[in-house]
Amino acid sequence: MEIKVRELSGVEEKSTQQVEEELLQKHEEELDSSQENAPQETSEEDVKEIAEETKASELSEDDVLSYIKNRYNKELNSVEQLFDERESSEELPEDVKAYFEYKKKTGKDLDRSRVRFRG
Repeated sequence: MEIKVRELSGVEEKSTQQVEEELLQKHEEELDSSQENAPQETSEEDVKEIAEETKASELSEDDVLSYIKNRYNKELNSVEQLFDERESSEELPEDVKAYFEYKKKTGKDLDRSRVRFRG
């Protein structure tokens, strides 16, 4: 059996606490230096430009109607007409209403419930 011995004089062993403290100090220094390089606060002009861009990106009623026409092939004269059609649609049967109420209350559908239908 061979035993190897190393001389540790001159090599300083650090405790876990000392190593963690050094790492925290390095991290704080990195944060400080990155904050110095961070961009300055936005000016009023920048805020105004952002607000104008936001206003420019808003949709008009014509944009919405053309989207509905292209997507669903449904010709509408106004958005109100779409809501009127929904309100005047046929009433749901009682069993379907009951299912929708069950789904709203529990968040489950019939596949996940223990209800079994026999046909």
